Amino acid sequence: MGRSAKLPLVFVFAIACADSTETPGAGTSSGDPSTGAAETTGTASTTEPGASSSTGTTEVDTGGCTACLAWESCVDAMCELAPGRCGADEDCGRGQHCDPDHACACDEGLFANAGKCVDRILFALPMDNVDGAHIGNVIGVDNDPAIGQSDLDCVSYDGEPFPRCYDNHTGTDFLLKGGFAAMDSGSAAVFAAADGEVVFVHDGEYDRCALDLQVQAVRCEDGGPVTPPNEITVLHADGVSTRYLHLKKNSILVAEGDVVTCGQSLALVGSSGNSSAPHLHFEVEGVEGEPVDPFAGPYSQPETYWAEQDGADGLPGAACQ
Repeated sequence: MGRSAKLPLVFVFAIACADSTETPGAGTSSGDPSTGAAETTGTASTTEPGASSSTGTTEVDTGGCTACLAWESCVDAMCELAPGRCGADEDCGRGQHCDPDHACACDEGLFANAGKCVDRILFALPMDNVDGAHIGNVIGVDNDPAIGQSDLDCVSYDGEPFPRCYDNHTGTDFLLKGGFAAMDSGSAAVFAAADGEVVFVHDGEYDRCALDLQVQAVRCEDGGPVTPPNEITVLHADGVSTRYLHLKKNSILVAEGDVVTCGQSLALVGSSGNSSAPHLHFEVEGVEGEPVDPFAGPYSQPETYWAEQDGADGLPGAACQ
């Protein structure tokens, strides 16, 4: 190896368990490939995570070999360190540190995503679409800052024109397949896109607003005035907020002050407020309240706000950060 001194911890942690490992006073461990369980013979026994064996070695069954939860035990027993455990900051990845429990954690201001630590909360698809059943067309944010002459004057995150966006649109619209018939038959669930706190709720508004083709404007309540939309706003740990608009009347399941988790049902898709058809208007607001296009692209920003931007059917992925 070129070194005669004590092995560095990083090297020790990388040693894989052999089929049979014996250490002084610790006995021998072997795995049953049919069950993935580890058997320990001798004076020590494999214990549940967080418990100590008779030798003081903290171990966890990893399916066929023994791994240590406590980094000190790995030095003593030369066993494999369990995934995510550490002895020092350098044993963790970029943007991570080794916490007092010897687990790798994201540095302050960073958030876990797919085994890495990123500088923002990332979002999951905020509407139920199992097997592509509920979401039809998607209309995105207008990334052209100028006010156009018509709805056709817009630029999507990837440079596409109307109908991929429309002028001065500040959110992403997920249109409900089947329109009002689908809404009346149960609609589709709206999900929290990430963990956060509910900071605003408005419900009780008429939810069958639609586009009046004769006047090319939205009308509610058989031609009545457009009401405010039924809406939820969630504040996230990085100061960014998400808004869920045009919800179905009396379908909201949360109240201001509630803490929600990613994927939690919030309400149902409706057509309240300035809405031409049943859909979810999902809007991301930056820390200063500015609208943000969650999609990364040459006309928006380099980094996406979705945990998975390229999911099935060209939609963001449904998996949480």
